[in-house]
Amino acid sequence: FFFSSRRRHTRSSLVSWARRCVQETVLGLVPRYEPKGDAEMLDILNILDDRLSQASASVLLAATKVFMKYTKNSQVINKQVMERLQAPLITLMTSGETAGNYEITYIVLQHIHLLVSKFSTRSGVSASAYNSFQNDYTHFFCKMEELSLIHI
Repeated sequence: FFFSSRRRHTRSSLVSWARRCVQETVLGLVPRYEPKGDAEMLDILNILDDRLSQASASVLLAATKVFMKYTKNSQVINKQVMERLQAPLITLMTSGETAGNYEITYIVLQHIHLLVSKFSTRSGVSASAYNSFQNDYTHFFCKMEELSLIHI
């Protein structure tokens, strides 16, 4: 009995890992594709929208890359995307802190910093980039148990 249940657990873990790897690979290829128009771009973003609720940091950050690349020329859609990305990024950052995975916290903080700094240099988008994370400022306070590289 023990061997059988352990093998089922291992097999389900392997299937989960394989799905995540496939998603990461596909999401790595999607930014190379140029949509033919706004309708096709929105269709792709709608398909990828559920990837923003993934527990996998690599899938979420790859989906974030696709969203930001496809919306870089549209300020209105970019603002909506920034608002949509706020909750998953904050959740991923805080889940890394609570689990003690400060490396994930650091990577997510670097992505948030990149998003805010990159899109704050554009006219009209600066307010949305900063305002999207403004209400969650308490999540960015340094904690005593965090690694020193996060404090920097």
